[in-house]
Amino acid sequence: MDRRVVGTVVRPHGIRGEVAIRIETDDPATRFRPGSRVLWDDRELVIETSRPHGGRQLIRFAGIGDRTAAEGLRDALLTIPAAEARALREEEFWPEQLVGLAVVQGGVVRGEITAVLAAPAHDLLEVALATGGTALVPFVAALTRVTEVGVEVAPLPGLLDT
Repeated sequence: MDRRVVGTVVRPHGIRGEVAIRIETDDPATRFRPGSRVLWDDRELVIETSRPHGGRQLIRFAGIGDRTAAEGLRDALLTIPAAEARALREEEFWPEQLVGLAVVQGGVVRGEITAVLAAPAHDLLEVALATGGTALVPFVAALTRVTEVGVEVAPLPGLLDT
């Protein structure tokens, strides 16, 4: 089944089974409302309570009633079936569509995207550089463009240097 990531469990919160979620959806109020369902591996989780807290979402799932049970969800990727995700506009991409693409600057392959990190202002592309090390590139139209070859990065000095 094709799925889309909507959040990642960061850690347990408190003693009553809540977990802190790193939000990876553009509509957390809808996606994480009580009664909604998300998938963790092949297990369906039903959201009992949900509230924003410090840039994250605190969620309690049905059947997860204490901190020990919540600890078992640490680092879990929460997904939904792709068919339930909203349609993307032409200039939008799912993070998993970008991971593995070549990063090209000035016609030269400089590395490969290893992750897309959600940040408050804009997403960041984590790039494994061909010369070793990693770099973070703001995924904004002024600096990046997705092409058939990969992601073209503006020739800004220092952007892809370690």
